[in-house]
Amino acid sequence: MTATKESSLIERMGGAEAASGLLISAVELFYYKLLNDAQLARFFEGRDMAMLKKKQVDFLAYVFGGPTEYSGKGIFEAHEHLIREQGLNEVHFDIVANHFRNTLIELQAGKDLVDEALRILGTARPIFVRVNLPEYQSTSDYDSSGRGGTENITAVAGQLQELLLNSDAELERTRQQVKTLVSRATPENMQRLKGALRMRGPGLIDLLDQALE
Repeated sequence: MTATKESSLIERMGGAEAASGLLISAVELFYYKLLNDAQLARFFEGRDMAMLKKKQVDFLAYVFGGPTEYSGKGIFEAHEHLIREQGLNEVHFDIVANHFRNTLIELQAGKDLVDEALRILGTARPIFVRVNLPEYQSTSDYDSSGRGGTENITAVAGQLQELLLNSDAELERTRQQVKTLVSRATPENMQRLKGALRMRGPGLIDLLDQALE
């Protein structure tokens, strides 16, 4: 791995304090858009929106590489009942992603920041793909392609998750496998990998750091 450290998205937002203000404003506008979208509003019926917004700010700060400790649910666990019981799927995900992009644009976030935020968000898309559809092939305009593209990052994050969660028996072997898997990652792609792991659930970053010691 190269020694150069790529700054996290939170750092590129101006640091934790500046990012917190931006995220609070973004979440407020974002949920306004979601609640006023006829295809999405039903998923929020009966929810405590104040609590949901607070959790979303904390989750985004965590996913985007901030210092915030996050002990809430991973993205699948948080949405599983909506996927299984109410039909939440990749079509809805794409609508949500588009609202998120427009939110950041309306708040005058820079293009690089918007693109990176959507790359991180895009790593969660396969979670919402309906099981009866063909294997997901990215066509979304917030996905990148080639080395370090969203699909590649998602695939590597999945491999890392499997290794990290099954590491007890052969810790040293797991460490070597993890190091091999990320050895050619650029600093930028390491940040994307960490964002993808954060999307999958709390604790994986700590396990990754331990494996890379």
